[in-house]
Amino acid sequence: MVKVLEGIDWMTVHVFLSFFAGTLALYVMGLTGYVHEDAADPYWVQWLRRIGLGGLSLSLLWSVNYSQTNMWQPWPPDLALIFALIVILTVRVIGIHSRIWRETHHILPRPRSKIDRSSGRVLGN
Repeated sequence: MVKVLEGIDWMTVHVFLSFFAGTLALYVMGLTGYVHEDAADPYWVQWLRRIGLGGLSLSLLWSVNYSQTNMWQPWPPDLALIFALIVILTVRVIGIHSRIWRETHHILPRPRSKIDRSSGRVLGN
């Protein structure tokens, strides 16, 4: 199985995934600032989050530059790691957009029902 994966040219996949993940990291950074999601956090935590997302984007672009300059063939685990970052950032974008949608449409999250453990009945909200 490993020999089959080593025979494939992964350079194009690496470039696409890296550019997409880098752009997504910058988009998450912009969304977080737009909705003031981190307003309750200390100032230094806000800046560390920005530095982390910006550093993630720059390091992905650096890996593309490195692979193109040195003709480095990315390993499949590297691509899996970048794909996992894309999934994490996409879930974050979906969460922020759903929060924006709820707040602009004035929809409150549905309260959970409370169950009386002794009788098993659902109590009123």
